[in-house]
Amino acid sequence: MRALTWLALRGCLYPFWSRVYRFLAEHRHLDKRLPPFSSMDQVKEMVGAMRWRRDTWLMLWDAISHPVATYTRHQAGRKAGDCDDISLVAAQAIKNMSDSGAVDDVVEVGLLSVPWIGRDGIGGHNVCVLRVFQEGSSRSRWMHMSNWANGAMFGPFDTLEDVVRDVLDDRISLGWAYWSTDLKLKRYGSGKTIGRQR
Repeated sequence: MRALTWLALRGCLYPFWSRVYRFLAEHRHLDKRLPPFSSMDQVKEMVGAMRWRRDTWLMLWDAISHPVATYTRHQAGRKAGDCDDISLVAAQAIKNMSDSGAVDDVVEVGLLSVPWIGRDGIGGHNVCVLRVFQEGSSRSRWMHMSNWANGAMFGPFDTLEDVVRDVLDDRISLGWAYWSTDLKLKRYGSGKTIGRQR
């Protein structure tokens, strides 16, 4: 399973198939942008309102939708997507706010993929991760949010590995990957030293 995880994450098959899926099924969204958001609370509210849906066989059971496609489904009252879709919408919305100057404490933002082995077998979760300056300090630390806990923000954490541990809880890591909002691999970890910390 570690070898398959390495192939999907470090070998970038996961984002490759996602791009293929987007081209085939979501091409009408590819040149569109999310509407502007003006605060982190707006993003949390949107994420908390999005309804989860399982990826279909057409998505090979796991492809990441284009953020506008996910947002459009949500706005139409349909189920938005699974954790990777919803978390990427959050990451893209936050990046857009940071780029426009609507928020000034965000250092970087992206998508974190955390596959695992747990008591119920093989699974995983994707979260939006962001590194932000702490209030009244020049130090930046990591936070994460997703469709879990109605879009609540968790953290702060000192390292990405600490975020991975928090998402894993008592499960065993199969590896992890940190992607930019355009699904370029920024960091990969084997996960061998992470997991079952509690």
